[in-house]
Amino acid sequence: MLSEGFKPIDHLTDIIVDERLRNFGPQLASFGYNLHLITLPEFHVTAYRMHDLAQRFVDTGIEAFVTTTQRPERIKSEQDPTYTYYKHQTATGTGIESDFNKAVGSANVNTLADSTEADDVKKRKC
Repeated sequence: MLSEGFKPIDHLTDIIVDERLRNFGPQLASFGYNLHLITLPEFHVTAYRMHDLAQRFVDTGIEAFVTTTQRPERIKSEQDPTYTYYKHQTATGTGIESDFNKAVGSANVNTLADSTEADDVKKRKC
């Protein structure tokens, strides 16, 4: 780095802050506290990602959400067993509605068949 012109003194504040951040969790633990990835980081991540999505949405509409969030999230869940993909149809009970419709003999048993999630999976498998 020094051969490329890196001058530590020009980055001293960043170096100190980065070191403090790396040690923040262990320092809290030394006082008997736990650091949780909730509240402050969550608010910032949500605000930042939503702002980015809103800007992209202007140009491409719902495709912005699908390509930057929904599809990568689904792929992540398929490749990483520690990540759970949030399926809004499941969260709102659509699967239960479909099962209920089947149980009572309703003709409407394909509740999820034409969903955006099902359509996206079909397109990715082709």
